[in-house]
Amino acid sequence: MEELSLSLIPIGEVVYGVRKLPEDRPNKPNVVFLHGFLGSGLCFLPLLKRLGGNINPILIDLPGHGVTKFPNNPGRFHLQHQLSDLRVLIPKIVKGDYTIYGYSMGGRLALRHALEQPKKLRSLILESTSPGIPGISGARMRLLEDQKRAQEVMIDYTGFLARWNTMPMFKGGAPDPEEAIAYLRIQQDQDPQGIANSLLGFSAALMPMVRDQLKQLNIPVSIITGAYDVNYVSSSKVMAEKISNVKTFTIENAAHRVHLDAPKQVANILSSFLES
Repeated sequence: MEELSLSLIPIGEVVYGVRKLPEDRPNKPNVVFLHGFLGSGLCFLPLLKRLGGNINPILIDLPGHGVTKFPNNPGRFHLQHQLSDLRVLIPKIVKGDYTIYGYSMGGRLALRHALEQPKKLRSLILESTSPGIPGISGARMRLLEDQKRAQEVMIDYTGFLARWNTMPMFKGGAPDPEEAIAYLRIQQDQDPQGIANSLLGFSAALMPMVRDQLKQLNIPVSIITGAYDVNYVSSSKVMAEKISNVKTFTIENAAHRVHLDAPKQVANILSSFLES
């Protein structure tokens, strides 16, 4: 796989880490990747390895994660700030049209970016993504949970990470052992302050439910879930009912991190989707 170059791009108080090819591959689609909680753009390397030279990948480290530099202010992590950042950042790093691929936390951001209907966005791919938390009581419970998690991160990040990775939604997948170790190292190398700020400022509890707005999407959409991740499989079905141009894929022997558990299958889906 061709090596990616790292750039640091300031957008206001945040300096985004962005990895992409030194030179774009001609006539290949641009795909912007947004990672999940505790990850970075490097989490998509197993997927890019299977894709070969079929795309121009653009990997963004979101605030609080990877090499992106951030202010110690959870308010700067809020959804509206990150959406505003993407409006400025993407034209700086992408030439022409693009597809956006969002996983979990990154999927929440990618979905809401797509709902803004950027002119150059040609398609949307969501992996293990929900349109929001239904009901006020559910959102309040999640907010309290994320506030507690933020405290745990600052007290004992290693212990928090160990507990996080035993959550049911991650169980069942069988990733390549070396790639799983590399994924864990990405998690271990995070700045606990950034992770805590992300939990406080970018909690799913703070984001409005957008289920009814999904009918506004006027671009092709692909939704990918792992068969073992039953809650998100159910959520994907609800989302698909609202989107006119959508394809859904449930990958066997995969859990929440489908791009890690089954990168070859996801690469095949992505290649076919971009060619259609």
